[in-house]
Amino acid sequence: MVVITVSNCPPSLRGDLSKWCFEIVTGVYVGNPSKRVRELLWDRVKATIKTGNAVIVYSSRNEQGFEMKTYHTTDYPKDFDGLQLMFHPITPIEVITEEIPRIKVPVLTTGQLKDRARKYPSPKHVIPDSFVVLDLETTGLDSEKDGITEVGAIRVVEGKYTEEFSFLVKTSSILSAQAAELTGITVDLLNEQGKDEKDVLENLRRFCNDFPVICHNAKFDLRFLEIACIRHGIPYWAPKVIDTLQLARRHVKDVPNYRLQTLLDYFGISDQQQHRALSDCWITLKMLEKLKEIVGK
Repeated sequence: MVVITVSNCPPSLRGDLSKWCFEIVTGVYVGNPSKRVRELLWDRVKATIKTGNAVIVYSSRNEQGFEMKTYHTTDYPKDFDGLQLMFHPITPIEVITEEIPRIKVPVLTTGQLKDRARKYPSPKHVIPDSFVVLDLETTGLDSEKDGITEVGAIRVVEGKYTEEFSFLVKTSSILSAQAAELTGITVDLLNEQGKDEKDVLENLRRFCNDFPVICHNAKFDLRFLEIACIRHGIPYWAPKVIDTLQLARRHVKDVPNYRLQTLLDYFGISDQQQHRALSDCWITLKMLEKLKEIVGK
């Protein structure tokens, strides 16, 4: 089930949404498209809504039973240990003054939506022996306007750790007070130690090579990564992805919920250095090792 609400949007967008959903009241659309079509519809909404705003709520295999996204709204969903809560900011806190430019998302026709949905089915979960564990820290939760502040990665080849990748990243985005408090990454730290984002992305691409990428809550990190590549004109290599959050939801049944802290407690993993990119990579790797015992290779 998918529910999309729009306001102050062009008539052409309403027509596009009506091809896939029923408009039950003005500006409220309900339907049941596939995951791929849903994502492409949301991209179309963001690309064509102009000064309007939109909210999408869709079914998900989590303890809430749904996930939500917003666009051009003051309030926005925020992840809290695996639960999505709606964040209502009182006053914006500007730490870095210049916003990054928004990325124009290409508008696809209905036929193109169907073709891509058939071409890119949902991947199956397979745990290989060689992979790269990846984690990003960001200025906020909106991949369209927030930026990357840190990239961490660990390469594992045939089951053995081989190399680390860790860089702070200079960004022209606004660093939220929540992100600074959570990670300990400050503007001064980024100015002193941050590397050029394009250089970090190019080095990361070489580091990952053709290895599968392991992430926890992968869609968050990889969406930021994809948009950053588009911003700098770097080809996004679209790696094969394995999400430890989805693996846990599929194979771990005796937990009350799938919040990160709940999973760490379940597996007996310490999280004392959580919320920095490289330390989160090590946490994800430890969780993957525990999941392998359940799933099997």
